[in-house]
Amino acid sequence: MTTPSNAEVQSLVDEVPAGAIVVGVAGRAEDDNTLRWAADRARATGAPVHLLSTLDFDAPLIGPTDFVPVEDLQRALSVDVNRILREAAATVAEREPGIAVTQQSATGSAARALLAASARAREVVLGSARVGRLERILLGSTSTGVVGLASCPVVVVGGSLPDQGDVVVGFDGSAPAQAALSYAAELAETVGAGVRTVTVWNLEVVDGVVATTPGSPQYDQVLRRYQERVDEALAPVRERHTGVSFSTTIRQGGAARVVAEEAASARILVIGSRGRGGVVGMLFGSVSRKLLNSVTVPVAVLNRAQD
Repeated sequence: MTTPSNAEVQSLVDEVPAGAIVVGVAGRAEDDNTLRWAADRARATGAPVHLLSTLDFDAPLIGPTDFVPVEDLQRALSVDVNRILREAAATVAEREPGIAVTQQSATGSAARALLAASARAREVVLGSARVGRLERILLGSTSTGVVGLASCPVVVVGGSLPDQGDVVVGFDGSAPAQAALSYAAELAETVGAGVRTVTVWNLEVVDGVVATTPGSPQYDQVLRRYQERVDEALAPVRERHTGVSFSTTIRQGGAARVVAEEAASARILVIGSRGRGGVVGMLFGSVSRKLLNSVTVPVAVLNRAQD
């Protein structure tokens, strides 16, 4: 695998407008929803849109019995990616005329390019993590290589782009969840939606008794404790976003399953990942990974507290 030099990475970053909505473009059907999300978000925030597509020639494309000269393959794909970027720019311009749109193609790992771009971006917007062999060439293997280490929020958009419903936030009190709550409130304010926090607890012991029976004193005590924590976290967010309605849901069960159920009717799900650097950051958390693979609505992931 060819690793870009520091100068090449810096050159890539320099082309990204500061505060842009960076869109990973792969030339597949899901791009339409991805571009629609980016255009709407750019209109709401005043940010420019930066379209980025990469050619990763190290990704597997052809089978062992096929033969295509490497030079011909690279030339054909380079022409194709430029066409894809032009069509993507036209889609954004058609949906939101007047938005500033820039285009960029790069060679190498899509995850590496998008992570570099995230240092200057307001948000990175990607299609679903489910991709085929050709799409791995044009965008990279999966969005899961980006969400755990990006320097800004990452929005993963699949085949569904609802225009109704609450902005649902998975909230566990951690710093990434606090950042997710703030992001959700700002997003809800721009689209005229409400914010609903979802907090999940699994096993709690009160006075030596496992709280498993709804309506029992122990169960109600656990609910009150979690409600107090959520209310405390919501207080400053409510003050900053007085026009947004907030509600809370607190349930017992498995975190990924419960949040996915609550997000089924959402406009978007916002989650904070506890991912850290290195390999842990690339894995970014089992709950986040499960949600990206199961939820059909857009998912915004924040992996660190945002200033």
